[in-house]
This record gives sequence, structure tokens and C-alpha cells, in this order.
Amino acid sequence: MRRPTFFLIFDTDGEGNRTVSVRWGRLALTVLGLGAVTWTSGALAVWLFVARFRDFPEAKFADILFPQRWPAYRASQGDHYIAQADGFVARNDYLSAFAKLRAGVAKSPRNAHGRILLAQFYLASRRPDLAQDVLLAGLPYLQRDRAYLRDLFRFLLDFKEDAKLQAVTDDLLRSPAGTAEDRRLVAYFAATVAFFRGNYDQAEDLIATHRLSETTDGVILQARLDWERGYPDIAVVRLQSHLQHAPDAESIYVQLGQFYRERGDLAALEKNAVQRLALNPLSHAPRLEFLYLHDQRRHSARLGQEIETYLRNFSREPAALLALAEFAANTGRPALATRVNDLARAFNPPIEGPALMVAEAHIVAREYRTALNLIATYTRASPEWAKQFTAVLNGLQTVALHGLGQPDEARLFLDHLLAQPDLRADNLIAVSNRLAAIGVRDQARVLLARAFAADPLNQAALTQLVRLELADRDVDLLPGHLRALMKMRKPSRDVLQAAAAHLGSDLNLFLAPQIELLAALKTALARPPAQKICPSPPRPARPGPAGPRLGTTAANHRAPRPRPPAQARAFNTSASAPSSRSFCARVPTVIRSHSGKPYGFTGRVINPRRCSASNTAPPSPTFTSRKFPRPGTNSSPSAMKPSPSRASPARFSCRTFATNASSSSAATAAAAATPLTLNGCRARCTIAISSAAA
Repeated sequence: MRRPTFFLIFDTDGEGNRTVSVRWGRLALTVLGLGAVTWTSGALAVWLFVARFRDFPEAKFADILFPQRWPAYRASQGDHYIAQADGFVARNDYLSAFAKLRAGVAKSPRNAHGRILLAQFYLASRRPDLAQDVLLAGLPYLQRDRAYLRDLFRFLLDFKEDAKLQAVTDDLLRSPAGTAEDRRLVAYFAATVAFFRGNYDQAEDLIATHRLSETTDGVILQARLDWERGYPDIAVVRLQSHLQHAPDAESIYVQLGQFYRERGDLAALEKNAVQRLALNPLSHAPRLEFLYLHDQRRHSARLGQEIETYLRNFSREPAALLALAEFAANTGRPALATRVNDLARAFNPPIEGPALMVAEAHIVAREYRTALNLIATYTRASPEWAKQFTAVLNGLQTVALHGLGQPDEARLFLDHLLAQPDLRADNLIAVSNRLAAIGVRDQARVLLARAFAADPLNQAALTQLVRLELADRDVDLLPGHLRALMKMRKPSRDVLQAAAAHLGSDLNLFLAPQIELLAALKTALARPPAQKICPSPPRPARPGPAGPRLGTTAANHRAPRPRPPAQARAFNTSASAPSSRSFCARVPTVIRSHSGKPYGFTGRVINPRRCSASNTAPPSPTFTSRKFPRPGTNSSPSAMKPSPSRASPARFSCRTFATNASSSSAATAAAAATPLTLNGCRARCTIAISSAAA
């Protein structure tokens, strides 16, 4: 007898023996079906819980249901946490935002925005080491994200992690993967770090190999290389030539302004500001340039008119008001600073910086008692605000009391300033500069030493500290500071030469490390500030009118200005007006022919060290009309302000030397037929001259 059930079959034979058979197919299907239903129900329950009770409506049911899609679920959950962190930041709930960011980046390592925001949190907490770890950990996932690479490279540049940046860029350049634009970006930062370390040949090789001269950033970097090699005219010409093909490149105007300030060419600086204003009439930066120009020229009437125009146009822009308040503080105009502060207080929430700059403007104007009274008023009116800026206010009071001839009281405020935790090197340098300006050099050195201790990579603080130690003939700590300075990016040759002269005098015969330091200084100074471009045997001077020539002497060398370490804004560079402290005057140099007549030209030269040179006449110049390839800011130092500011960088070849002749075509041809002399040698170059007048 056979009696089947759903899973089993019962058989009974004639003798009464019973056997049981299992329907394995049905059983397996049933188990699988129940498992699928249970799995689906569980996944549905999890999805509903996450979507409803965990506020994650973006969760996809399929990502939870199928195990092979769990990594996608983790990534989407991490992206959701990072989006929540943005909301917490908007509500100023930074603790919750930080927790969400850490969880989000761990679950979604490819989220570039989350990594950058988390790095900024670490920077705000004064942990740049953790910020660097977070950014570098994202490199394997984001090697093709140009925006992320740019932020990572700028961070490493800002914090002077040159060895790490060079290692990263070398690895990426060795990898065959990536588009031409990706490799060009990596090559630009590799060339930039080579420039900062003084490896000019390596930087030029990278510019030529990856055709960086087709980009605005590459043109700026090449111009800075020309400038550092001692060819300021060629640097300016290169930038002006690029403007013919990229007239909207504001960064070119910014770099040209820096060059003009370095040379003390106020007329060219004013023309450059006019061009910037025509390019972007709604920008406050060129108008601020006019203010500094009129102040330096002492054109009071025109300065007043420009200030009124500035306030009419930018009274509702916080960044523009802060820049104007900085101008008022640097130039000692308390009335203007007070006016800007009144406008800043009308914002909701009020802008706090201008209030500090009012007191600083009084100090620069030598109204020390008024500055002290104003600080006392601030402290009484808003104790919490004064507590927030205790370090800045103590620095201002220290300078004011020294100005009034009260060194004992000033020393108390200085001690209180140095006792503050988490001091920023920028503020200490600003206070030190003010003290040095009124002759209080001993305390200025104390502040600089503390700034260097707080930020051992701050080259500005260390350079100024060595200057003051040399001026005061204090050799107690000078050896250690000199060793540290010579390890930094292109230390100032002027400082090294002064140190060599001081240590080499008889006064320091018994200084223990004298021989070691002099040998190190000799090695550092033996590196020419501008490398010989066309090496050739010395030749006798040719007759001609006296005048400066392009050369490689130490007088032509100008190391790039030290860049203050960025904090939470480490990934931004912005154009701002120059500091009013000084426009360093330079004697402009010109290129002269063998006959002694200067060439008038505006063009560009690439890679002069590759041209061959001899004492024989060069080949006849080739007259062509050539278009250059289309090759995209800088912050001024801020004095005793609650937030810092920083700048962005950009071969000189005889293969292409294009000029726009400023005279007639006949004069142009005559000038071109005359051999070109660069650095005392005759370059075998091809000169391409356009017929357009400069």
C-alpha cells in the first residue's frame, strides 16, 4: 500500500513492512523557498528600519538584499553620513558633524568631499598630521579625481611636505594610467616642488616634457623660474605674451603685479591694476591696488576719492571690507578703520576683524594711548569677545606700552601673550614686526623664537630671527637657527651672505661651530642664484652705453617670499592686495645686442640652457609669425589679524623667441640681425618676430 505525503512517501508491502521515502526535490525546494522568503523578509525589515528609523531614505532594497551589493550599500551609507555632516556644519554642530564624517569616510573611501572636509576638521584642531593621513589614504581611490589631487598637492605644498609631494608625484608620473590632463596636473605640482627646492633644471624639464607652457599655471611657473634665474624682463614678457592668447586669465595679472612691485615699477603696476579692473569691474582687488599706489605716492586727494568709490561699491561685501580694514591698519588710518568697523557691525552676525584693526591703525599712527583706551573699552563691553582674541589684544597692548615708554608693563602683557595656548605663528610674527619697527629688538626676537618653536617650518619667522640675531651680534642660538634655515626652501642669499661675513670675522674666532658653519654657508652660497644659461669662454667687454645686463649675480637673485602655513583654509588660494609695507625697488634689466643697443620687445623665451653657444656668429634669424599655445593668486601678509592668508606658483628656450617689435619693421629686422647676447655669451637661437607693434 502506497500513501504519499508532500515530503514523504509511506510504502507498506504484503507482509506489513513499512518503508519511508523522502521527496528530496520537494524538500530542497521548500527549504530554499522558505530561506528566500525569510531572507527577503529580513532584508525588507532592515530596509524599512534603515529608511524610516535611521533617516536613510536613499537606501536601496536591492543593495541590502543581495550580498554582492553590500559594498555599494556601505558606500551609499557613508555618502549619507557625509551629507548629514554637511547639515550639522550648517547648524554649527561640529561635534556631531565630526562623528558622522569619520564614519562616512570609513564606509565610503571614494567620497572626495568627505575626505577634504574631515581633513579641514583636523586642521581646525591643529592636527595637520592626521589631515595628511586622511588625504593620502584617499589617493588609491581618487587618483583620477583632478580636483582631489589638486587639493592634496596644495595641502602638501602649504605644509612644506616637499619630500612626500615629490614621492607621490613621481609615483603617479611613472604610472602609465591616467589621461594627459591628469599627468599634466601631476607634472605641474612636481615642477612646482622642484622650483621651491631650487631644482630649476628639473622644473624646466617637467614643463617641457608635459607641455605645461600651454596652461596658464605653467606659464606663471615658467615666468617665476625666469625671474629666479635673474631675467626679470623675460619673466614679464612671457606673461604679457600669454595675455594675448588668454586675456581673461586674472592670475597672470596678479603675478605681473607681484613682479612690478618687486621692481618698484609703480607706473606699470598702475597700468596692470587698470587692466585688472577692466577685466573684472566687480572685483575689489584692483581697486585695493589703487589705494596702496596712491598711499605710496602720497596722493591724498586721489586716495580719498578711491576710498569713497570703494565704499560705495563694496560696502556690503565682507571680504572687501576686511581688505579695506587691513589697508587702514597697515597705513595708520584710524578714521577709515573706524568707518569700516561701523559698516562691519551692521552685518548679521557682525564681522569681528575690523574692530581689532582699528586698534592696530592707532598703533601704526603712533596714537598709543588711544589704542590702549580702545582695547580697554572692548574688554569692558564684550568680555567674551575679548577672551576669544586675548592673544591679539595682548600683542597690541605690548606694542602700545613700548611706544609709550613703559617697558615693565609691556613685559607683563608679553608674558601673558606667551603663556597663551595654541599661539599662531602669524600673529607672533606680526607683533614682532611691530616691536622691531619701534626698536624693541630683544622682545621681537623672543616672539620670533616662539613662532619658530610653534611652527618649525615657518621660514618667514626663522629668516627674520636670524636677521635680528646677526644685527644684534648674538651668536648664542645663531648656529642652530642657521642650520635649520639652510635646510629650508631656498634661504635668502642676503641673509646667508651676512651670516658668512659675521661668522668669518675675528669676533667669532672662538665660536665652536665656526668652521662647520662657514663650510656649510660656503656650500650654500656656491650654488649660483641663476644658472649659466649659455656657458662659453669669457670674452672682452664690447663697447656700448652703460646699462644693466641680464646676468646671474647674487644681486639679481630673489628668493620667493616665504608662505605662511595655512590652517583650515589650506585648500584655497585667493588674490588680494599687497601689503603696504614696501614695494622693494629693483633696477630693471634689459637685453642688449652686441652693439650695446637694447632690444625693445615683448615676447617669450623658452629653455635658454638648451641653446648651444659659441664665439661664432649665430645662424640668420628666421622671421615667422607664430602663435603661442593657449596655456589659470596670491595673498598678502596680514598684520595681527584673527585669520591667516597664502599664494599659488606657475624653460627658457632659444627654440622659440617671439617678439613684438616696438619700432618699425626695418628697425626690427636690423635688431634681429644683430646677435643676441645673454649672460655674456652669444646664443644660437631662432628668433621669431611678429610684425605687431608692442
